[in-house]
Order: sequence, then structure tokens, then C-alpha cells
Amino acid sequence: MSLRASNICTLKEDSKLRRIRTLSALRHVAAGAVLVLLAGVGTASATGFTLNPTPSAAPASRPAAGPEDAAAAGSRPVSGKNPSAGPQFKKNGSTWRVITPETVLRNTVTDADGDKSNLTFEMWTTDANGKPKNQVKLTDANPYGTLVSPYVASGKTAQVPVEYGKLKPGVTYTFHTSAYDGSLYETTWSPWANFRIDPYVTFPAPQASSMIDQVAQKIIEFTRTDPGPALPTLRKNGTTLKAPTQKRTCGKADAQGHKLCIELNPPSKKAKNALRAPVPVGPAVELVDWCYDKPSGKGLHDPDRSLPEDHRQWHTALHRHRS
Repeated sequence: MSLRASNICTLKEDSKLRRIRTLSALRHVAAGAVLVLLAGVGTASATGFTLNPTPSAAPASRPAAGPEDAAAAGSRPVSGKNPSAGPQFKKNGSTWRVITPETVLRNTVTDADGDKSNLTFEMWTTDANGKPKNQVKLTDANPYGTLVSPYVASGKTAQVPVEYGKLKPGVTYTFHTSAYDGSLYETTWSPWANFRIDPYVTFPAPQASSMIDQVAQKIIEFTRTDPGPALPTLRKNGTTLKAPTQKRTCGKADAQGHKLCIELNPPSKKAKNALRAPVPVGPAVELVDWCYDKPSGKGLHDPDRSLPEDHRQWHTALHRHRS
């Protein structure tokens, strides 16, 4: 059987086309496999946190502190019966009152064998009855979102700090602990401890409108007599020539009985350190969420700036009172 040259060329071209289509299909399959793999990686990352389905799950079922060796000999460690939260570690009724979002959780831990142990702290929000509602993820260090303390000696207190921004003021949380000695977990969790972040100062909600007329201005003039030589006498180079003769001096009272007084007091060591402290960076969670991101107010006058450096330690207090 003989084939013409044109037929042979056609067969070769068809064979090339089939190979091209096959390679194209393989590329599509490979690309699809890569996409599936990438999608799988993304899903694993997004779902790395394993939510606890029930607050009563056995501690060993969520081994954040390490794997359990069920065959290990010895006694299991035990959490204390009175977990606490602070600062200041004081209760208001049955709830621990915390004064800062930088919360510290504590509990004691004991081991009958005298081994060192640590505690795992698991936290939940609460329902209207103060019972656990939803687990709170406190860390990315383990897939269970729980904090694990360092090892401590038997009978000592273990504690963990909660990262700033994880908790919100005004919300009631509850937590419990489980002990681990490096081999065995305790069989049950500690009792629950409820706490709430209530700062010392509470702030009102922002006003929708102001009753202050921002255009109208009323000038009120008043005078005060010179209170006298309460400030030190300075040389031209800024050093002290003569110390003040009195700690406190006052001017004459005006018609309303008001007078100006100046009193000088050297600052305490604590006050000096406070003045040198760096300005804090804006926090992740703010106690006044409607105010913290606004531009900072600018002082109209800083009286210390008019004094030489070695005299800025003196503080001037202006007192207005009736004689």
C-alpha cells in the first residue's frame, strides 16, 4: 500500500495537533492541581484555630501544653480552686474587677509527686447568666487559642498576661485552667472565674451637638496684683543668684475676694521619671474609642519653657481662693 506525500504530511500534522492538544490538557490539569493545592493551603491557614465545641471537653483532648503520655507513671497535677484575674485582683461580688485591658490571669497548681507543672488558660465570653458562651482566641501559638504558663514548682502560682487588644472593656469574660506536668494532664478543668474590665474612669458618650456658640465671643478682663518675689533671682547665664525667700506668696484680693498665689515645690523623684517617660503608641483597643484617634490637643502655653533648664524642676501652682 502506498501513500501520497500530501497524505503523509496530513498525518504528520494531525499527529502534531494531537500532541499539542494533549500537552495543553496536561497543562490545564497541572494548573488545576496547583490551584487546588493553594486553595487547600489557604483553607488550612484560615481555619488553624480549633474552636472548642464544649467548655467541658477533657483537658487532654486539647493538648496545648504538649502531648499526653497516658502510660506515664505518677500522679496527675491539679489546678487550684480559686483562679483570679487582675490587676488589682479584687472582686466585686462574684466577679473579678480588672482595671486595665492588659489583664493577668492566675491560679495555683500542685503535683503530688513534687513535679513542676504549668497551667493552660482557656477563656470564653459569657451569656446573660454569666455562663460560658463563645470561646475567645487568646493566641496563635497553638491551634486551641489558649495561653500556657511557664512551669512552676508544686504549690506555686502560675500566671499569664493577655495581649493588649484581645479583650474589651465592659465585657464579662470567664476562664478556667488545666494543669500539665510534662506527661499527664489533670482529668478536669478548674472552677470558672468571671471577670470584667472596668477602668477607674468612665467616659460619657460623644455629644451629637454642642450648646456652645463657636462664633460668639465674650471678653472678660480681670487683674491680679503681683504676689511678690516667690521666684528665684537668676544670673544672666541662668544660674540661681538668690533663692526665693518664701515658699508661698500671695497678692492682694480683688473685689470678689480672689487673689493670686504662687507656691514653689521641688518635684518628687516619681514626678521627674514621669516627665521623662516616652509617649505611648496608640493602642489596639482604646478605652474611649470615639476619641483616641482624634488629633491631640495643643497646649496654649507651657510656663516651664520660660525658665532655664535647671529651674524647670520647680513647679508653679496657681491657687484661686477667697481670703
